Order: sequence, then structure tokens, then C-alpha cells
Amino acid sequence: MFTVLVLVLTQIWCSTGDILSLSTFSNIGGYVNFVVSVLDINNTIISISGVNIYVYQDPSGVLEGISWNIITTNGTANGLLVYCYEENFSLVAESPGYTSAKSTSIINMNGCHLAPKIDVNSTTVHTNEYIAIDALIMDEYGYVPFSYFFFELVDLEGSTFNSLYQGYAIGEIASTQITFSTPGIKKILVIFDGWVSFLFSIVVSDCINTLEITFPNGFVIITQPLYTLMTFSVQVNILDSITGVLITDGTYDITIDSLPSGINSMSTGATLVTASTTLGTVTINDLYFIRNGHFTITAAYSQYCIGASIQIPVYDNALKISFTSALPSNTTCFFDILVEAYNSDLTVKLTNIYYYVKLILEPSGRIMSEGYTETNEIRFTNLSITTQGEFYLKAVSYNFANAKSDLLDIHNKFYWSITVNASNYILINFDKELSESLTSSDFSLKFNTNSDIIAIFIEESNQNYIYFTYSIKDINAYTSFTLEVIKSNLMSTTAEYFDYTVESATLNPFKKICNNSEYYDPNSSHCIACNENCLECFGPEYYDCYKCKNFLLEGICISECPLGFKNQSSECLPDISKTKIISFPFEGVGNQFYDEIYDIKAVGVTKNSSRRLTDQFYDEIYDIKAVGVTKNSSRRLTETLPYSVYLRGIYFPGESALKIEFSDQKLFSSNFSVSLWLKSECANATLLAKYSGQKTIFKIDIENYFLRVIIEINDILYSLTSSIALDLGWNHLLIAYNSSLGLSIAINDAEEDPIFFTKLPYLDASNSTLYIGSDSLFENAYSGFIYNIDIYRIKPNVSELVESSCQGCSFCPKKKSCIPSCDIGQYYDSSYKKCSSCPKECPDVCKSSDSCSLCADDNCTSCKTYEKNSCIECVPELEVIDYLCYPCTYGFYYSYSTSHCEVCPKLCLNCTSETNCLDCKENSSLNSKSECVCDMGYSLFDTCVRKKFDVIITLSQENVATLIFEEALNSSLKDSQLEISIDKKKVSFTISSDILSTYYITPEISDKVTKSSSLNITIFKNLVSVNNALFNGKQFVASLFVTDELIAEKKLEVKAKAAKATAKTGSTAGVSAALGISFMNFDPTSLFDFLNTAEMFYAVYLMNLNTNKVLSEFLLGLRIQDLLPNAYSYTVDFFEGEKMPIKFQKLGFKRNLVLINGGGQLTTLTIFVALWFIVFLFSKLEIFKPKLEKVLNTFKYSIFLRFWLQTYFELAIVSIFGLKYNKFANPTQIADAVVCLLIIAFQIFILIVMIYSILKRRRLSDENEIKEFEKKFSTFFDEFKSTGLSMWMFYVLYIIRRTLLVFSYLFIDDGSLQLAICISLCLTMPLYAITSRCFKSISQTIYHFLNELLIAAYYCIILVAEVSENQIMSESMANICIKIIIAAWALNIFTSLSDTIFNIIKKIKKCIEKHRDKRNTEVDMSKAKNEMHMNTTKNIPNETMG
Repeated sequence: MFTVLVLVLTQIWCSTGDILSLSTFSNIGGYVNFVVSVLDINNTIISISGVNIYVYQDPSGVLEGISWNIITTNGTANGLLVYCYEENFSLVAESPGYTSAKSTSIINMNGCHLAPKIDVNSTTVHTNEYIAIDALIMDEYGYVPFSYFFFELVDLEGSTFNSLYQGYAIGEIASTQITFSTPGIKKILVIFDGWVSFLFSIVVSDCINTLEITFPNGFVIITQPLYTLMTFSVQVNILDSITGVLITDGTYDITIDSLPSGINSMSTGATLVTASTTLGTVTINDLYFIRNGHFTITAAYSQYCIGASIQIPVYDNALKISFTSALPSNTTCFFDILVEAYNSDLTVKLTNIYYYVKLILEPSGRIMSEGYTETNEIRFTNLSITTQGEFYLKAVSYNFANAKSDLLDIHNKFYWSITVNASNYILINFDKELSESLTSSDFSLKFNTNSDIIAIFIEESNQNYIYFTYSIKDINAYTSFTLEVIKSNLMSTTAEYFDYTVESATLNPFKKICNNSEYYDPNSSHCIACNENCLECFGPEYYDCYKCKNFLLEGICISECPLGFKNQSSECLPDISKTKIISFPFEGVGNQFYDEIYDIKAVGVTKNSSRRLTDQFYDEIYDIKAVGVTKNSSRRLTETLPYSVYLRGIYFPGESALKIEFSDQKLFSSNFSVSLWLKSECANATLLAKYSGQKTIFKIDIENYFLRVIIEINDILYSLTSSIALDLGWNHLLIAYNSSLGLSIAINDAEEDPIFFTKLPYLDASNSTLYIGSDSLFENAYSGFIYNIDIYRIKPNVSELVESSCQGCSFCPKKKSCIPSCDIGQYYDSSYKKCSSCPKECPDVCKSSDSCSLCADDNCTSCKTYEKNSCIECVPELEVIDYLCYPCTYGFYYSYSTSHCEVCPKLCLNCTSETNCLDCKENSSLNSKSECVCDMGYSLFDTCVRKKFDVIITLSQENVATLIFEEALNSSLKDSQLEISIDKKKVSFTISSDILSTYYITPEISDKVTKSSSLNITIFKNLVSVNNALFNGKQFVASLFVTDELIAEKKLEVKAKAAKATAKTGSTAGVSAALGISFMNFDPTSLFDFLNTAEMFYAVYLMNLNTNKVLSEFLLGLRIQDLLPNAYSYTVDFFEGEKMPIKFQKLGFKRNLVLINGGGQLTTLTIFVALWFIVFLFSKLEIFKPKLEKVLNTFKYSIFLRFWLQTYFELAIVSIFGLKYNKFANPTQIADAVVCLLIIAFQIFILIVMIYSILKRRRLSDENEIKEFEKKFSTFFDEFKSTGLSMWMFYVLYIIRRTLLVFSYLFIDDGSLQLAICISLCLTMPLYAITSRCFKSISQTIYHFLNELLIAAYYCIILVAEVSENQIMSESMANICIKIIIAAWALNIFTSLSDTIFNIIKKIKKCIEKHRDKRNTEVDMSKAKNEMHMNTTKNIPNETMG
């Protein structure tokens, strides 16, 4: 109660000083004269002038006159007002600083006829919150009398009157916004044109909470006003003013009141209603108003926490409407209406009252009649409703609650009938032509039996339809059906509504005698085969199917459903949501146009269709888009392509078209319509052309301003030319084809009768091309405008598309204004309603005199329409959201390929692209590529979650362990990640794998293994899978599969390994010794002999022999060519070569690539060439020339010939077998084959050079020529005598032996035969050496004789072992062979060392002799000198004496 008192006191102006007094002295005819006086505390008039007084009505109502604001003179002020209130009221006078005055009650009178309407967006606001106010004024008939008036708002609260707003309203409604800085209930006086005044209230709260007042139980107060004494409920919700969330804690005592006062509670009888809540919401029931007026319900729980409802009009009186004739049911019915005045609850009829009534038809809002009452009521007679639909009548009068009639269903009816013919076809006939075509989905056909009856729906016309029925079982005499139309709001072309009834009939008996692929012909009484396209049918033609492999459409089997249809149980049924199947409005900007139904793209093309005209290009790395722009970005980029023009669709310049590709997609069904608006600039052109391959299947041409349509049906072209010429301006074309009616053309509102060509249905192609604006050859291109193109599944009425009652043109689109007739280079100036030229910045296309861009948004490069919020493509870095351009927000990046902001990759918090993250989510971090990856041990499941994986380990009988990981590893398993032990002793092992999840571990089993030995495999933790899962480690123990054979094999392997190591050591030692001796002698012969001998020994390895493993490993250790550096291995991919046989792989030739297998030799050759080039360059310098001449002579040609001799065998093997195993599977293998051929060609070339040099040397006789020749080809002659041709054949035999060895590997599979050939060659060599004695050195002759005998013995022992032993060579025989090889080494070293010692002794002797000769010479010279001195001495005395 206290809060109520506080609230009331805050609304009363408290003054202990002067007061106002108001008295009225006449109130005749709605006029009231009044006097306001300023009195002191003794009620004496104070003679004061200039007191500003406002007068208003209580309860709130309309006053007319200027006396709403009066000024005192000598303490008084007079006024005259006209009031518009129908009940008793009082006048109130207020002035700041004075106690307000209120007149006595003024009796109900008829007064003014103007009614203001105030619309406030909220009657409860917070301080400093803006309130939107809309105001208008109407007369008693509901019309707005002013379109231009002065509008003022005055706040009557506070110490001074505050003018909140003053301004002119241009139009019917005045709008403004106001705000208050202090809380309270504000009384706002609104004044229209200084004459009409009206008071309303606004509650201003200064509270952290908001009190929301609603009306529960769906009571919509704003559209259904309350009557006095009518009960209602109010719900009050206490909400947080910022979040709007319901406050559910605390206790609130809420007071319910109204402004002005007038609310009451029927349950308590109190005028002051209170309620309490602890839940933040409370509902108060049984409220009502005790008088009429405009009220605002308030709720408060403190002085400043106040809420208010919307303003509620409450009436004391109400109108009642009743029919005095039969209710109307269609547009031809006439009826009468009686309107009477009653009290608010319609229990007492009012008398002696005069009012003006308007009768309105809702929801159309049309005024059917209006007038003043006679004898307290008004009758409206001979009324009719001329349109069909559901309506109700509303009676309206000022200060009366409206009256409403019951709902009226106004519809004209038409009917239908069905019959069944002898073939059991169900014939449907409507007695009126329908306004739209029906499909099978618009009917419900039900049979009373379970017989499999097929019913195919066919449209004959918009009035007649057929169900072709056929049963795959017998039909008895009692098979009946019901048929009903289920499509709602079915209308005829004359606007009647269908009378929905359910029809029934009985089928004729039928006995099934045909197969599924046949149909029964009742005329011939035979079964006839269906068309090849049908699985089952009811006739012979391709359109008589009722079951197909693919899809069935109106009796035709097709590969896919046309646009506008959907597949349902292998049948194409119309998609009722799509009457249009293509719609191009051409209202936007861009070089590509998209239809609004299926988003089908139309692309601009020219005659040079092979050159794609586009303004967008994409890079190959990040798919970044580059967009072509000009200063006028809305204009076309290529002058010849069709382009957008403002408000006129697109313009075709006459040499291009729009092209639409339909791939595995049908555009048309058997019935379709094409609608378009155009303004042609040519008399002859192709508007639309549709092709299947090169064949024309549909075409629309203009011929001498007449329309010509061509359609292809069953390989026959039919054409129709319109009899109506096109207008010079805009024309609407509607071309419709109906399989039952034929082809029809409508131009503007003139529709020609259809022409029927054939009963065969039209069948569109699945793959076709549609050209808009030209034919496919661009020989008849269209020039002019096309505003839009729509293709319909069914034919629309012309009246639905074209309007003839247009302002400014003959025809225009339905419900739209005229399309501007401006030419290209002009724009339509709506202000002056004329076409004006575009500015020079954009002479072809513009929007206005100062706007070249057609899109409303400057950031928009392509837009759907020319209005705001229509953008479909933005400048880079901005994306389209709700047809507006926005930058990407946090967590998104701009994609140039999609032109949209895409979500950053899963782990990225923020990014600049799909591959460039800036911040990462928890448990992930950036890698070197700026990608967010899960930290080790985490896997990606929206976030990084730790995951583990396991391994399965098995051991085979071959003692190979297989590791199968649950997930593939992110990198191959390494030796360091495993530990393998046998009997707790670590052993070596090998790892192999085919895939990253499966690995094979082969441990090295020693000869110490026993049958009880066990294998232990430990896999260390922290392995990571490709899914970033973590492996925690595992240990595996299993018994080895050990047999006596395995133990023996392992012991043999140990011996073989030792043999290989011995061979390696011996080879290395031999090479080192030979090399050292060569340096000591300055003669590389010893090294070359060692290498040549080693080649002949390990050549056995490549033969098809069962060599003992110890010998095989020893032979593998002899090969030292792998020690050469190989620079060429870095130039090819090892894995692109083909795998070589096992023998070649053990020899070091794992792949067939010569650049890897012979790369060491080729690298050596490359080094020699490089050294020669360097020496050659430096030899040109005078300072180095003398010293480098000899070196340069060595390169010409001794070094290269010696290189050929030493690498001949190896390069021949790797090149020939490289070709043999080459599959030419990739570019590397092809290139390698070329290198192989080059090497072989090089070998043959040098062989020819050698033979040539020997033959030429034979012919030389001049000593100088011989010396010069042997200097160049010293390799072939230095070691040999010069006595004849037979002395120089050693290296010929050398090459022949190695060549035959290679060919034996290649062509001979018998190892024994290979050995026999080798033995014969080996015996030839010593025989030649001993008989010819070709070597200059006797030691060389003896060495080669003995060495070749050792090689021959070596081969003979192997041959004996191969022939005499059944399986593998015995170990003893292998040891003999090894000893022979060692003997050959020893022979080489002994011979080389002997030669070296002999040469050293020889050189020492030579040096001693040289020194002795030098001493003898010095002694002789000394004797001669002494004798000369003595002779000189003897002659001196003689001369003196003389």
C-alpha cells in the first residue's frame, strides 16, 4: 500500500501556494466555453498576466480548437474547445508552479469528427532510452484528411512545460523519437496543426529490472479491443533490463493500475489491485475496466520500477451486425445487412443515438457501403461479393466496438464425371476447362481389391484426362474403384471453384493371358510385344509403357526425370513446389547469370566458342582468384558478350549469346511453356535454340517481326508462325506446348489458338545445349533487350503474367510497373519520368547521371538485383552473407576459390588461409609449414586427444618376425627403435616392409644357436602413427625354430662370412701393394694386372653354377669397384629402376640403372675429362706450358684407352643387363636405356680404334712416325715388343675373352658350357704369351703364363666339381679354389716386387756407373789442368832471360 501511495504522490503537483480554478458555462453541440482563474490561498483572483496554461480532457479524448494552450490576462483566461467524447468527462487545466484545476463533469454530447491515432513502440521505457512515436489523424469515416500538417509534443510534467518535438509531417504519418532523463509517468499532449489535441501517457522507469506486461491465453489485445465490464487476465514478468532473463529470486509486491485510472478487480472489488511473487512472474485474473477510453495498464513494485502495457481502446458501446436475408454463397448472390448499436456486452440496444457506420469486407479492406443511422440503426441492401474466397463483414463507427459477421465462403462451383470404356480406360471429364493442368499426384485412385492394377495417367486437355489401366492379374466382375481430386483450390478458367466429390465405378472383367513384356489387344484378341524401351506396357508405342528400367514419365521410359519432376518409386512425378523450372530475372550484375530455381548457369559466349571468355583466373598453388575489373566495375569486360542494363534485364549486342549446358539432365517434359519479355532491335533473329548434338530440337525465331517456333518430335520438325507482329517496344511472349493440345503462341495479351501436330509426345534430350540470343553458329544473333526468361512445367494464364492497365505503356509485367523503353547508353530518370543519356564515364551502361555502378553496394562486384541486400559476389577478402559483404571473422579465412569465408582447419584458432594457421588449439602447435598439428601422443578428433595403438608380433618357421601395427607408422621403423637378442645376447638384424604398418624382422642367427634358443624383441616406446597415436612399447619372446640343418647352415655362413672378409682384406691389401709398387716403379702395370686377375676370378659368380657358399662369398669380396665414388647416383631415383636377379643384387647391382651400377666408372671418366680440360686450359699459359705438355700428352690418348681396358668388363655387364631388364616403365628407365646404348657404342668404338691402331702401326716404317704414333696409343704398345703384328694381339684376346664371358651370361644357361668356354680362352692366353713372347719384360711373360694357367686351373676345378658332384660344390673344393686365388695374388705381388727390386738394382747400378764416369771425367780434367800449368811455368824463365 505504501508503494501505491508513493506512486500516486509522484504524479500530483504538490503546491501550498497559488492554485488554478476552472469553470465551464456552456457545452452546447459539443462546444464548451470555460474560464481559468489564478487564485491565491484565499480563493481570490490574483491579477497576474502571462501564466501559460494547458487544457486537456480527462479521461483522455480529442479536443478541437486553439484553446488547449491559453495565457492569462489579469489573472484569468477564456477558452472555447470542441470535444469528441461520447461519455461524461472533465476538463483539466495545468501550469507549472500552480495546483491544477479540474472542471465539473460535462454531459455526453455529440461533438467533433476527428480522431487522432498515436502509435508508440513502447509505453514503458528506461531513462535516456529513445521512444519511437508515429501519429496520424483520421475523420469519423476512417479517412486521413491531411497529407501535410504541423505536429507538436508537449511534456506536461515537471516544473516547466517542455516542448519535446515540433516539426512538419510530410505524408499521412508524422514520426519522431523522444527520450526522458528522469523517471515517472509522463503526460504527453500531442497537437495536430495547432488545432486538434490529445493526451497520452508514457511510463519512464529508472530500475535495473523491467516489468513486462502480457496478456495470457493468446489474447491479442491490439486487434481485439476490450469492452467495459469484460474480464481479462494480465501476466507480469520481472526481467533483467540488460539480458531480458526472468528474475527468479527475491519477493516482489506488485501493484496493478491503469492510465488513466479505470481498472478494477471483479474478484476483490478493489480499484487498486496488488499481487506478490517470489518466482519473478505472476498472473492476475478477473480484471475489467469500469469505463471506456484509451488505457495503459501499469505494474510497479517501487517508485521507479514501473512497467506498462500497450495502449488499449476500451469501448462502452458496440455495434452488432446481422443478416436480414440468406447468407451469400457465391458471387451471384445478393444480401441485406442490419447494423445496430448496443451496450458493450450486447445485452441492451441503444436508442436516440445518431452515428456514422462503414461496412467493410475483410480481409480485402474494401468498403462495401457507408452512411448515417436512421431510427438508431442502418440497413444496407442489395449487397454482393464479386470475388471468390473466404470473407467476413465488419461494421465500424467512431467510439464503438467493431462488429464482425461470421465467416462467409464465397465460391462458384463446377463439376466432373467419370466413365469406364471397354478397354478399362477411366475417362475423366470436367464440365469447365481448368485453369491449370493436373497430374497424377492431384488425384487419389483406390481399387477395392489387391489385384496388381497399373494405372497410367495421361492428360488429353485441361478438361479431359485418362487413366490407362492394365492388370498383371485377372480382374473379376466385382473390381471397383474410387477416384477423387485431392488438389486444393482447383479453379476453372472462368474462376469457378471445383465441387469436391468422390466418384466410383466398376472395371470390366479381364483375364490375364499375356507375358510381362506383352500387352493384350482387345481388338485382335492377341498378346502383342511391348516397345523395346518398356519392361511392361499397355500398348505398342514407346509412350505406352507403365514399367521401365529407369524412370517412367507419362507412359515413356526415360533415363532421368526432367526439371520440375521428382523420382518416386521409379516414376517421374511433378514437383508441386515448382511450377517454374527455370527463371532468369536478369535483374543483377555479372558476366554469368543463374536461374532462381535450380541455380543453372548461363554463360556468355561468342562465335569463337573455343576461347573461353572469362574475367576470373586461378593460380595453380593456392587456387587464388584474379578478377578482371575496370573503372566501371558494373560494365561488361568484353563488348561482344551480353551484359546487364539497369531495370531492363540484359542487352544482346547482336554477335553473342548466353549458353546453358544440360548434361544428363532433361529440361522439358511433354508439356512446357516459355515466357519472356523482350524489346527487339532487329526484324530477324534467333531468340532461343536448343540442340542435341548438331540436331535442332526446339527453336524460337523472329522473322520479319513475326514469331516462329520450331519443335522436333520423333525426328520430324514442326513449325508455327504467329499471325501477330511484335510491337516496337516491349513485348511479352508465351510459347506453350501441350502434348494433347499442341503448340500455342501468345504475344502480350493476345493468345492464339493452339495448333495440334501429332499425338506423339515431345521427348527432350538428356544432353543438350540451350542458346539464348542466337543459334549455335551465331548466324542469326539477336540484338536487343531481354528482361526475363521463365520456363514453366505447366502453362500459366496470360492474365497472370501480363497487365494491360499500365500507366505509361500498353503492357507491363503483372503487379509491376512499366519496363523502361530506354535505349542502350540511356537510363530511366524516375524523377522526370524520361530516358536520359549516361555520363561519359560509363557511356553504355549506368544507373543514374552520377552512378555507373549498378549494384547498390560499392563492395559488390555482382548482384542479384539492383537493390540493397542483393549482393552475390564481393570484392576479394569480403564474403556474401545474407546478400551483404562482410569481412571474415576470427576463426575464418577468405578462400579465393570459393569467394567465401571458410572455417579455419580443425586445429586452427585463427588463420589466413587453409594452409597458414596463426594460432592453434590446445595440445597442438604450429609446424614449419604454419600448420597446426597435434602434439606427440595426440590424435585429431575435433580436438587433439591422446590415443595409443598396439602391435601384433608373429614368428615364422624361417625365424622371420612379422610386426603388424594397428596403425601405420608416420615414418619407417628404424633399427634404433628396436632391440633384438637371442639367448639374452644382442644380435644384428634387418628390417624390411611393404607398407608402414607391417614390418619383417630377420635376426642374424649365429652358429652358436641351439634348439632351446629363444628370440627376444623389444620395441621401444614413443613410436608415432600416421594418425599421431602413441605406441607405449612392447616386448616379445618366442622360441626359435632351430634344426640340425639350420645349425649347419649357420656354421657355413660363418665360414662364408670369414671367407668374404678374407677376400675383402686380401683385395684391399693386394690393391694397396700393387698400387704402392706401381708408384715405386712409376708403372701402373702391377695394379692393372691385379684388377684384371680379380675380374676373371669373380666372373664365375655370374655363371649358372651350384657354387659353394664359402667360395661365393669369397668371390663377392674380391669385387672392389664399389669403392669408387659415384656422383651419378644422385641424378636418378633408385626406386624407379627394375629389380635385378638375386645374383646381380649380391654383386652390388640391385637395380638395372647403369648410372647407379656403373656410376663409379662413369664418375672416374668424368674426373679424367675434367682434369684434361683443366690441364688443357693451364697449358695455354706460358708459365705452365713446358711442365704440362707431357701431362697433356698422357691424356692423348693413353689415360682414356687404359680406362676403357680396365672398365670394359664391368660396363659391358651393367649396360647389357641394364637393357635386358629395362621395362621402359618411366622416364628414368627410358633415359637409362639411352645411356646403356651410348656406353655400348663407346665400347665398340674404342674396340674399332684399337684394331685400327694395331693395323696402322703395322704399316708404319718411319721411326719418327712410329714414335709419334706409339706416343698417342701407348696403352696398346708400351708393354710389347715392336717386332710385328703378333706382338700386339694380347689386348685383342683380352677384350675377346671378356666379351664372350658377357655373352655367355646373356645367352647360355648351362654353367658347364660357360666354364668350358672360359677354360678354352684361359688356355689360349698362356699359350699366346709363351709362344709369342710378346712382352718386353721376361718377367711379364712368365707372370702372364703362370697367372693364366692358375685361372685355367681355377675354372677346371670348378668344372670338375660341377660335373662330378650332384648338388653344391664341396667345401674342400671351394678351399682349393680360394688357395688358387691367393696363389695368383702372391704371384702378382712376387712378380711386381721382383720387377721392382730388379729395377731398383738396375737403377742403382746405372747411378753408380754414372757417378764413376763423372769422377773419371773430373780426374782427367784435373790432370789436363795441371799439365797446362806446368808448361806455363817452364816458359816464364826463358822469357825473362830473353
